[in-house]
Amino acid sequence: MGKAWLWSADEGGCGWYRTVIVAEALRARGHDIGQGIEFQGEYLDADAVMVQRLSLPGPTTSWARWNFEHSKTTVFDADDDYFHMYQHPEFGPAATEYSKSQVQARLLANAASATFTTCASWRLAEIFDIYCNNVVMVPNGLPERYLAYEAPWERLEKLGVGAAIHRPVVGWAGSAFTQWELSGDVRRVLASVGDWGGRAHTVGVPYDHARKLGIAQPGTRITGWVPGTDKYLDTIDFDIWLAPYRRTEYNEAKVATKALEAAFLGIPIVASDTTPYRQFVVEGETGFLIPPGGDWETPVRELINNPELRESMGRAAREVAQKFTVERLAATYWEPLLFGGRK
Repeated sequence: MGKAWLWSADEGGCGWYRTVIVAEALRARGHDIGQGIEFQGEYLDADAVMVQRLSLPGPTTSWARWNFEHSKTTVFDADDDYFHMYQHPEFGPAATEYSKSQVQARLLANAASATFTTCASWRLAEIFDIYCNNVVMVPNGLPERYLAYEAPWERLEKLGVGAAIHRPVVGWAGSAFTQWELSGDVRRVLASVGDWGGRAHTVGVPYDHARKLGIAQPGTRITGWVPGTDKYLDTIDFDIWLAPYRRTEYNEAKVATKALEAAFLGIPIVASDTTPYRQFVVEGETGFLIPPGGDWETPVRELINNPELRESMGRAAREVAQKFTVERLAATYWEPLLFGGRK
């Protein structure tokens, strides 16, 4: 069995997806795995070290030493397009920092010197592949326990509520950053679902933000920021999930996280037709994809009024989700990369 340290960039969703649940899955396979945002000395003798978006000068020195010692497998993990963050000023200081040439140079040097560079999306892998010859695309996954969560149709069956009288929940989940992805069309949909026989629920932004965005309408449930991905997913009671995104280079390289979460929970999704969502969502089978300037109202109203379609799409999405359990990904990707030896 191997010993490895998974060095998280933060304690947010990115760190959870790429290190926390990966560490859990690898420990279950018998490996000695440490994980955290501060490197622990007892893992200096680890067989492998994985690091997220490393760009600071101090840690870069340690990273270079580990790479040139040739005694460890090193994995540089990229989960965002840091080179186009400037397109999203809502990221504030982070967008400014990652726009600096010296920071970008350290990122690329650290990625190129690693045994492997792992990327969370195909578009991101294409970007790093221009500069590195060690790129592997490793998709995000979720623990298989989420496949056992009650899907919307299962909740209705358990409660004994007929689909004909159920008012479906149309939901959006995001953050103070992704609230800016809410286009006027999507805001109008959220404000109108009550008139169409549904209910609206937003997760991730506080009431005052929702009010300024115009989505805190009478009858809309507003859930603020929920710390921890486990707790956040526990708050999702959607029957229909909305995932709007602008067409920017940064968004084109993102992961289809909301589609992944919706699939595990058995929820059909209506999402922007961006590269990551186009690669995950099966149009007309697990959800609907909306092109720029397209019609969001028609598919949402169709799903509100058609419980059989919601169930069939939710079931199909769960079939897709079974390919993306973190346990399966740990055995298929992470274990061979970390413990399969240097190239």
